[in-house]
Amino acid sequence: MTHKKTREARVQLAGMLAIAAAGTAAYWIGEGASGGLQAGAVLFAFALVVYFGRRRSATIETISGVGDERTRALTQRATAFSGYAIACVLAAWGLVSIAAGGFNTTIGALSVVFAVTWIGACAWLSWRG
Repeated sequence: MTHKKTREARVQLAGMLAIAAAGTAAYWIGEGASGGLQAGAVLFAFALVVYFGRRRSATIETISGVGDERTRALTQRATAFSGYAIACVLAAWGLVSIAAGGFNTTIGALSVVFAVTWIGACAWLSWRG
């Protein structure tokens, strides 16, 4: 692993551990000690699997996004695919909730956030070239 990749992997690990700590604290506050410890175990385990597994599995390397140009391109494509899947789920869920007789404001808000960020990203990326 090159020096840059090693540094990126360590920065990513620090970020994942910070998110795991925040998630543990949030669950601890909301669900109690048992819920916090369970959530923390899952979050910390995932962070460690990504950090140590990236050298052993192409899938985990792609999940991490840290690697050569090919790995970064695969990560970008996987993220775009996931975004499209979420957009379809939000649209379908919104339509089903309307058909069932009530508009789900949470789904509406998530749909607006997705639409605004997607349009903004398209505008910025096309302007940037």
